[in-house]
Amino acid sequence: MRRKLFYGFRIIYNCLRLPLLRLFSLNKIKCSIFQVFSPSVKIRTFNNGEIEIQKKALIEDNVLLESNGGKIHMEGGFINRNTTIVSMESIMIESKVSIGPNVCIYDHDHNMNNSDGKRPFICSPIKIKRGAWIGAGAIILKGVTVGSNAVVAAGAVVTQSIPDNAIARGVPARIIYEKDNLLH
Repeated sequence: MRRKLFYGFRIIYNCLRLPLLRLFSLNKIKCSIFQVFSPSVKIRTFNNGEIEIQKKALIEDNVLLESNGGKIHMEGGFINRNTTIVSMESIMIESKVSIGPNVCIYDHDHNMNNSDGKRPFICSPIKIKRGAWIGAGAIILKGVTVGSNAVVAAGAVVTQSIPDNAIARGVPARIIYEKDNLLH
């Protein structure tokens, strides 16, 4: 009963907060007002960045969603506490994705060969497909696709794409299980 009251409070709070966010961001933040976001969730856009959350999402304490000229598109799901998602190009999170605590997702890196100062970042889109699970403390870097129903183990650093129905762990992340390989 207490948990239902807690989530009810979050929905009421967001019914007031999200229209104001939408207004002050000049409609660059798009989502239903009936969301279950913690009051400490930070949603920010800069340089014409966009954030779009299509369906109901549960987002816990101290999560940062920041779009700096890029686009974050989320189709619902769950994001646990202290997670950081920053986009300068494109981050797509499909439905039923679960993201554990302390996860970092960045679609850009600093350009270390930037002698002229015009391209300070190298960007490449990220896609996390339906039903994927991202473990606690994982880091997902630019240019990665995490397949449908794939699992990224806790603490993994994902630098290459992970296929559907696979489990990856380690630094850098390596595939330790693929459903298709065991069937042959």
